[in-house]
Amino acid sequence: MNSFAPGKTKLGFIGLGLMGQRIAQRLLAHGYQMIIYDQDRTRVEQLIESGASPATNLAEIAANADVILSSLTDDQAVWSVYGEMKGLLSHVHQGCVIIEMTTVSPETPRGLHRIAAQRGASYLDVTISGSTPAKKLAGTNCNLIG
Repeated sequence: MNSFAPGKTKLGFIGLGLMGQRIAQRLLAHGYQMIIYDQDRTRVEQLIESGASPATNLAEIAANADVILSSLTDDQAVWSVYGEMKGLLSHVHQGCVIIEMTTVSPETPRGLHRIAAQRGASYLDVTISGSTPAKKLAGTNCNLIG
């Protein structure tokens, strides 16, 4: 089992919408190094001010991160980021851990898990529950990992 710790583990984060922005901000506040990517450059700029490094593309995240987290919009977005010809899984290195937090159909993580395993990476499907205003403020939630 790998041990992940601030100052030791480099994180990649893809998808900096409402949920992703908050999670990435919390991880930065706890001392993790992070390389980030979002199609909306203004979302990236907000986290650069907190110490994140911007990635120019998905391959850069795959090459530099020990753990990759993503919070995207739907199945299509997840397949586009990970599974397409130039998707992240075509660049990911052996031993990398992927934590995908988008609510998707069961087929999506199953398919991507198989591809990741062929590359020697781990793919975890993590559903987030408990995103009420009070939990957001406190920085707590419930993660269901499959």
